[in-house]
Amino acid sequence: MSNYKFETLQLHVGQEKPDPASDARAVPIYATTSYVFHNSQHAADRFGLADAGNIYGRLTNSTQAIFEERIAALEGGVAGLAVASGAAAITYTIQTLASQGEHIVAQKTIYGGTSNLLAHTLPLYGIESTFVDVHNLKEVEDAIQPNTKHPDHTLYEKYFPNGGASIFTFEIKGGQEEAFRFIDNLKIFSLLANVADVKSLVIHPATTTHSQLTDEELANVGISRSTIRLSIGTEHIDDIIADLDQAFDAV
Repeated sequence: MSNYKFETLQLHVGQEKPDPASDARAVPIYATTSYVFHNSQHAADRFGLADAGNIYGRLTNSTQAIFEERIAALEGGVAGLAVASGAAAITYTIQTLASQGEHIVAQKTIYGGTSNLLAHTLPLYGIESTFVDVHNLKEVEDAIQPNTKHPDHTLYEKYFPNGGASIFTFEIKGGQEEAFRFIDNLKIFSLLANVADVKSLVIHPATTTHSQLTDEELANVGISRSTIRLSIGTEHIDDIIADLDQAFDAV
């Protein structure tokens, strides 16, 4: 299906025809943990990878396989691997690429769970990390004007061809007390740790997602006690703006 456009691929790859067992058009959800082998040789072939079929739910799942194939097609990749969480995906990647005695260079402004993994967990296994600032923030700050574009804007356009994401942070005037007051006065926004939901979300990173970092480490990744993270949902824009306005008024 490589000749089709992105919007078509995201609906059809992996299940170009209805499910052969049930004729279902939607992808069935397979809840099994194990699969029946036809005979002893069939089992041996599966485990010996001579037959590429299912072995065990922790390794393969037919529903998951369609998802993996679809994501690979959308990203132009060879194959995909789905795991239970973003943290698991990051851990899988690092365990595949890095081993004891090796060194990782990481950007300072990354997800708090990843920062904790690199700074505290991996050193126990002999993998050290150095956190770097990918830009000179002082020079960037001094040069910013109303029409300034970020130096990574070309990458932004490449990876978000249909428009930007809706996740961003800002600094509220004051400190943690004012940040808490703003967050606690929001009506539509849910106070959750995840992002990219259809519902609007808010959180205070310094006391939640990045709470294990020291004040110095927080400063290095651009987080302060007044930092607030928003994830804008699909509610009507007027309702979202009105909710933000009344929360700002409460501060």
